[in-house]
Amino acid sequence: MIREITDPLKELLRIDSELKDLMTNYQLKKINSETFSDKLRELANDIEYVKMSLKDTKIFIPDPADFSQELLTATKALTYMLPYVEVRSSDFGEIMKNYIKELDDTYRKFKEEVSKFVEITGYPEHCAIPSENKPITLYVNDITQCLHLTTMLALEVSKMSDTEKIEYDLCTVYLPKNKKEMEDVVYSILEDPVEYWNLPEDKREDPIIKGTFICSIWKDAANWIYGLKFTSDPYEAEEYMLLRASVNDIKALSGYVTEYKTYLRVGSQLGHFMEYDPNKDEIKYYDPDDKVRKLFLELMRDKLGVSCEDVNLKNLVSHVKCKVDPDNAAVNDRGLYDLGLVMASVTGMDSRLMYSPVLSELVGAFKNREDVNPDGVYQIMRLVEGEFIGGDNENKYKLNYMVTKNLWYL
Repeated sequence: MIREITDPLKELLRIDSELKDLMTNYQLKKINSETFSDKLRELANDIEYVKMSLKDTKIFIPDPADFSQELLTATKALTYMLPYVEVRSSDFGEIMKNYIKELDDTYRKFKEEVSKFVEITGYPEHCAIPSENKPITLYVNDITQCLHLTTMLALEVSKMSDTEKIEYDLCTVYLPKNKKEMEDVVYSILEDPVEYWNLPEDKREDPIIKGTFICSIWKDAANWIYGLKFTSDPYEAEEYMLLRASVNDIKALSGYVTEYKTYLRVGSQLGHFMEYDPNKDEIKYYDPDDKVRKLFLELMRDKLGVSCEDVNLKNLVSHVKCKVDPDNAAVNDRGLYDLGLVMASVTGMDSRLMYSPVLSELVGAFKNREDVNPDGVYQIMRLVEGEFIGGDNENKYKLNYMVTKNLWYL
């Protein structure tokens, strides 16, 4: 019996999500190789149905490229790979190399279409590097990674096809043309995020409005912490910074808002970004640095009372996952600023954990700032001069935590 698939792209995203979970569980040894192979075959059958559904379907609007055919090319690789999961043939490496190359060609075409998204999320130049004579699990991993990255970019291309771009400071909002009446509301939230609560409840639930709100509180906090409210030049902003961050990190800051997800580039490091899902009210902070993720998790918990989980996969997709509802009492009013501060504070945090803070630098920055409360400066000075002015890593961690936690009082 042939299944009827009304939304091939949505089905492909479901398959991609299950593939990620499957690979994660296999890497963490939560499932054995037999279960792994069986599940892969099930997903291969699902992909066959998607391929049949896509044959006469054009799901992407951009001209002149017909990305439906490109997406078909991307999906077939996994199907051809499956028979070799348990039985290895002499030409296995050559077959895998060719299909990974096909996937990578498709991936790179998508990258050109959504360069802003790629810039923020730090997608690699290639989805995988084709080569022969790898262990079979690495071929599986390469194919899965390529399919995932290509699918994500395919989704972004489809979302961009009928939107209007609104740029404001660090945030870029891609407003669907069928929501043109929201343009003034989007601008008002970008100018002042408090405007979010002046909207009726049904308007606040719109994904593009929630994503705009998250980007707006983050960019306001980042501008305040890193001195950008005084100057747009990151070199000049250095003397006004309340927290230290490199010029490269500051120059990389940018937000990308769609009605599906919001992405925030929070540093120059590859894959160093946040992802907000308005439909799940969920924030994911991606960072391979265990200490920075731990600090982010503790600040979210202690400043906002938000429940978070550290998903440590020991690679670039390791992340902290938090449930954050903008309409929750913990996030509005004062919590509005706390959430923005915590999200913005991760920029440069790895360097601050690596080097001992210098008292004169901190106090010098505070003195240059007309908007800083003298009582707040006194509190921070006490922290710096007190028990945390050591040189060992634990004291640096505690100092970074305490200074960040008390930023709101400055």
